Amino acid sequence: MPNLSGKTAIVTGAGQGIGKAIAITLAKAGADIVAGELVKERIAGTLAEVEKLQRKALGVQFDVRDRGQVDNLVAEAMKKFGKIDIVVNNAGNDIVRDLVDMSDEEWDFQINVNLRGPFYMCRSALPHMIKAGNGGAIVNIASIAGYISYPKGAAYAAAKAGVM
Repeated sequence: MPNLSGKTAIVTGAGQGIGKAIAITLAKAGADIVAGELVKERIAGTLAEVEKLQRKALGVQFDVRDRGQVDNLVAEAMKKFGKIDIVVNNAGNDIVRDLVDMSDEEWDFQINVNLRGPFYMCRSALPHMIKAGNGGAIVNIASIAGYISYPKGAAYAAAKAGVM
């Protein structure tokens, strides 16, 4: 991992699992962390781990499906850190169900979390990253399911294929 001292990273879905591990790994490399998470109670654990590493941390409860909440997350990151260098679009969800039994709402939920969410994050963060003129990195977490689906995984596979 390169030295990320002086960098600010936004990680979505940072309250548990892969997102939490990404946030901690980036902090170990020296980055300050903006932990975006849907479930408020999950944020504290990630922030504590990041702060143990002597890095600055900001937790924001938000929903990647909501453009206004995404814009607010980015605004809060800019307010606290003044810049965004890295965005990791990690937030995701999978409803495992046969396509013939899936409701429109379940389909839309998965597309909105797994595909529209990264779009909203990129669209909101990119102007700040471009204006800074320092380059940066956007990482969109996809899945092998975007290439090869699995039983009862049509909506997830479609969304992850779209991310690729």
